[in-house]
Amino acid sequence: MDSLASHIARWTAEYGITSSLEIADVGPERLRELEPADLVVVRQGRAPGGDWRADLQTYGRLARKLLVLVTSNPDSPVVAASRLLGLGRSGAGVDRTDVLAPVLWEIGRVRDHVYLDAPGWTGATPRLGRRLARLHAFAVDVRPRTPQARRRLAQAT
Repeated sequence: MDSLASHIARWTAEYGITSSLEIADVGPERLRELEPADLVVVRQGRAPGGDWRADLQTYGRLARKLLVLVTSNPDSPVVAASRLLGLGRSGAGVDRTDVLAPVLWEIGRVRDHVYLDAPGWTGATPRLGRRLARLHAFAVDVRPRTPQARRRLAQAT
């Protein structure tokens, strides 16, 4: 499996990214201080609880072009085992695709998703790599969808 850095390099070229911001478990008061950027990368490592949907919406507002959400892969046996042992988040479902997808689609268009941090020996079998990958990243295009929305955005700035 490729690294997140290689995917970010590809997305940077594809979307014409000139500024970026990386967020990892920032409190609500700190979020208000952050300046928007073309690319916002969020590493979702927070514990269950709180309003994670509102946090994702806030992250989406910080991104001008692309929001990348990196979360654990709930299908990974490594992630499941760590939860059973009490080493990771449990019960929130925040990383489950069926829970995340509707919220991500409210923010923008999910253009890509990749599996990361799989054992090297799974490279020959991508399906096994997806199953064993510990991380799952989603790329959400947050640019305005219609010409009218693009004009409103240009007038507001």
